[in-house]
Amino acid sequence: LTPPLLHAPKPPPARARHVVFEDEVTPYPAIRSPGQQEGYKGVFQDQLAEYTELLGEVRATRRGGRVATPAPVAASRDARRPPSGRQDWAFLEKQQRCEYLKKKLTHIKARIQDYDRDARDSTGRF
Repeated sequence: LTPPLLHAPKPPPARARHVVFEDEVTPYPAIRSPGQQEGYKGVFQDQLAEYTELLGEVRATRRGGRVATPAPVAASRDARRPPSGRQDWAFLEKQQRCEYLKKKLTHIKARIQDYDRDARDSTGRF
C-alpha cells in the first residue's frame, strides 16, 4: 500500500503559443491572369489597411512607454510565462502580426510587379 500523495504533481510548463493567422497558410503563387492580378491587388489593399492600423498601434504603445523591452529581448526570455513588466501578450501578438503582414505585403507586391513586368515584356515594348 502506497501512502497518499501530500502534494499533487506539478503540471508540465505551458509552452509558448504560436499564433497562427488564418491567412498564414494561404500561398500566393505567380500571377497568370489579369483577374488573378486584380484579386491580389484587392488582398494587398485589405492587408495594407490592417498593417497600417496595427503599425500605428504598435508605435503608439512604444511611444507611450508601456513596453519596457524590445520584442527580441522579450522573445528570448522564458517563453513559458508572459514577459515581466508592462509588456503583455496582446502587444506581442500585434507586433508579430505586424511583422507577418509586412512580409506578406512585400511578397504580394513582388508578385504583382513580376506580372506587370512580364505583361509589359510580352507586348513587345523594349
